[in-house]
Amino acid sequence: MAYFSYLRKHIVSITVVTILFSCLGLSGGVLSEAIAMAIIGFVLCLLILTLIWIIKSFFALIKSGKMKNIVNKSKKVKAKKKTNSSKKSSANHSVNILDSVKETYQELVYRHQQKMKQLNEERLAIEQKQEEEQKKAEAEHQELLWQWQNADLSSFASKTGDIKLAKTEAVYFSTYNDISWKEERSKSIRINYGGLTGNIHIAKGLNYRLGSIKAQTQHEKYWKEIFRGRLLLTDRRIILVSHDGAKAYRFTRLLRVMPFSDATVLVSESGKQTILDGFLGYDAEEFNILLDRLTSN
Repeated sequence: MAYFSYLRKHIVSITVVTILFSCLGLSGGVLSEAIAMAIIGFVLCLLILTLIWIIKSFFALIKSGKMKNIVNKSKKVKAKKKTNSSKKSSANHSVNILDSVKETYQELVYRHQQKMKQLNEERLAIEQKQEEEQKKAEAEHQELLWQWQNADLSSFASKTGDIKLAKTEAVYFSTYNDISWKEERSKSIRINYGGLTGNIHIAKGLNYRLGSIKAQTQHEKYWKEIFRGRLLLTDRRIILVSHDGAKAYRFTRLLRVMPFSDATVLVSESGKQTILDGFLGYDAEEFNILLDRLTSN
C-alpha cells in the first residue's frame, strides 16, 4: 500500500517522462516508434522510482529500529538453528559412541566365542588322539597277551651265554633290567621291663639287687633283598644273573604262583614266599603267563 501511494505522488513525473519519450519517437514520423518509446520511458521511470522507494524504505527501517529487530530476529533464528544443529550433532555423536561401544562389545564376544570354539576343537582333537592311542596300545597289548598265551612255546625258546644251561634246557624269557629277589625274614625284639628295685651292699665289690625283672620277646617279619640281577626263565627254573654270581629257583620247589602286574610271588612247598619285583612295562605279565605255561606242562 505504501508503494502505490508513493507512485501516485509521482504520477506527474511518470506522465512527463512518458510524453518526452513518445515525442522522441515521433521525431522519426512513425507512430509505432512513438508508442514504443512511450512504453520504454514509462517502464524506465517506474524502475527508477521503485529503486528510490526501496532505498528510502531501507533507511527508514534503520532509523526506526525495525531493521535492528529484524537482524536480531534473524540472528536468533540462526542461533536457534545452530543450537538445534549442535544438539542434534551431540545426540548423533552419543548415538555413534553407543553404536561403537556396542560393535566393540559384539566383536569381543564374537572373538571370545571363536577362541572358546577353537580351544574346544583342540581339546576334542587331543582327547580323540589320546583315545585312539589308548585303543591302539590296548589292541597291541591284547595281541601280545594272545601271543604269550597261545603261541607255540618253542617260538620263545633260545640259548644264552650268560649262564651254563643243561643240554635240553632253553631260555623262554629274559629281562634287560635287574630284578629284585626278596625273601621273608623275621627278627626277635627283646623288651626289658623293670619294676621297683634296690641295691644292698654286702661286701666290697658285692651288691645284692632287690626287685623283679620281666623280659618280653616280639617277632617282627620283613622282606629282605637276597639277590639282584637279570632274570632268565627256562623250562626248569627261574635264574637271576649278575656280576656277583647267580641264584636259581627250581620248579620242583614251586607249589603256587601269585601273579601281579609288576611282580610275582613264588610259594614253595614249605610255605616260604619269594617275591620277584622290579619288572618294567608288560614284562611281569609275559613272565607270569610263560611261567604258568611252563610249569603246567
